[in-house]
Amino acid sequence: MQKNLMISLRFIVILVMVAILSGCSFRSMAVNAVLPTLINPAVYLSEEDPEVVRDALPFLLKTIESIIDAEPERQDVLLFANTGFVLYATAFLQAEAQLAEWEDYDRATELNERARRMFLRARNYGLRNLEIDYPGISERLSSEPENAVMAFKAEDVESLYYLGGAWILAISLGLDQPALVADIPAARALLDRALELDEDFQRGALHAAFITLESVGEAMGGLRYINGFPDQPPPRMGISLGDTLAGMFAAQGVLMALYWRDTVGKGRGQVIDASITESCFAMMESALSEFDKVGFVREPSGTGLANVSPSNIFPTSDGKWVVIAANLNPMFKRLCDAMEQPELADDPRYSTHQARGQNGDELDSLIADWTRELSAAELDERLDKHGVVSGPIYSIEDIVNDPHYQARDMICRFQDKELGEIAVPGFVPKLSETHSEIAWLGPSEVGAHNEEIYCGLLGLSVDDLKELENDGVI
Repeated sequence: MQKNLMISLRFIVILVMVAILSGCSFRSMAVNAVLPTLINPAVYLSEEDPEVVRDALPFLLKTIESIIDAEPERQDVLLFANTGFVLYATAFLQAEAQLAEWEDYDRATELNERARRMFLRARNYGLRNLEIDYPGISERLSSEPENAVMAFKAEDVESLYYLGGAWILAISLGLDQPALVADIPAARALLDRALELDEDFQRGALHAAFITLESVGEAMGGLRYINGFPDQPPPRMGISLGDTLAGMFAAQGVLMALYWRDTVGKGRGQVIDASITESCFAMMESALSEFDKVGFVREPSGTGLANVSPSNIFPTSDGKWVVIAANLNPMFKRLCDAMEQPELADDPRYSTHQARGQNGDELDSLIADWTRELSAAELDERLDKHGVVSGPIYSIEDIVNDPHYQARDMICRFQDKELGEIAVPGFVPKLSETHSEIAWLGPSEVGAHNEEIYCGLLGLSVDDLKELENDGVI
C-alpha cells in the first residue's frame, strides 16, 4: 500500500509538472483535472504510516509551489500550501526536535529553526490567499489588526485559522526576533475573528490554537525561562497557567472597576485589559528588582531553589517524592534531629543559611540517602513529629483520595447532560461569613441566555434578537 501510494503521488506530480511546462490551455486543463486529488488533505491525514507522509510531503509541496508560480491566484492551492507547510513543520520537524532536545540540543535547535522558516513560508502563502479577496490586507494587519480583521466573513474562517496558526507557531519559535514578536497582535486578531465567526470550527480547533498563543505569553512573561533545569531547554508548564493567571487578574480588575464605579466614578464603567504576558510577568517575584539593582538574571534551578538548601524534593522507598523545606536554621536543626544526625547542625558546611546554599548539592544528596530508607507515609510521620515543613507530591489520584480535600469540599460532583456525573474543583476562596459553593456548571452552549439578556435586560424585542442572530452579530 505504501509503495502504491508513493507511486500514485509521484505520477500525479509528474503529470502536473508536465502540464505546467506545456501550453497555457493544456496546462490549465491538466492542472484542474488532477488538482482536487493532489491537494486533498484527507489522503495524508488518513495514512496510517507517518513515514509515507513524511516522504511524500516535501515533493508534493514543491510541486504545489510550481503550480502557484504558474497560477498565482489559485486560492485553493494557496490554502493548501499554507496548511501543507504547517502540517510538515509540526508533525515532523517540531516533533523530531522535541525528541532530540534531551540528547542533541544542537540538532533540536536546527530542526526548530527549519520549522520556523516553514511556518513563515506557510504564513506568506496564507497572506497571499487573503490578498486576492482583500487587497492591502497584509499592511492593514500590521498597522491596525483589530480593525482589519472585521472585513472577514464566515467563509474565510478556514483561511484565518491556518494563517493565524502558522503565524503564531512561527512567533513561538522566534521569540528572540523583535520584528516577529511584534506580529503577535496581528496573529491574535486573525484567530479572534475566526472564533467570532465560527467557534465550533473543526470541533474546537480554534480553541486549541489559543493554547499555542498562551504558551507564547508564558515565554515572553519570563515564567518559561526560569522553569526546568540549567542544562536543558526551558520546558512549558503542563497546564495553561498563563490563561488562568490572566483570568484571575481580569477578575480582580472587574472588582476594582465596579468599586470605582460605585464610589468615585459616578456610575461610569471601564475597560479591563488583562494580558497573558503581563500576568505571567507579574508572578516573577523579585526578578526585576534583582536585575535592575545588580544585573542578576534568575536562571532555571531544577527541582530546588538556587542558593537555598535544603528546599527540594527527595525520593522515598516506595517510589514517591516528598518536598522538604528546612532552609532556616531552627528548621534545619529539627530536620537533623529527625534524621538522628544532630551533629550536622553544627557542621561548618551546613551551620548557616549561606553555607548550606553553597553546599546545597552535597547536603541534598545526604538527605536523599536518608529519605530513601523510609516510605512516604513513614517520612511524613517522622518529619511532622519534629515540626519540619514537608509534604508529598500529589498526583490527581492522590488529591481525590486525600481526606483534607474531601473535608474542605474541594471535590464537587455534578450531573452534566452529556457527560453524566463529573467532578470539578470546589470553590476558592472560602469565606468566613458566606457559604461559598458552585451552584451550577454554567450553560451547556454559548448563547443559551441570549433572550434573557438582550430582551430582558437590554429591552430588545424577539424580532430584534433574531435579526442580530441572522446578521451574525451574536
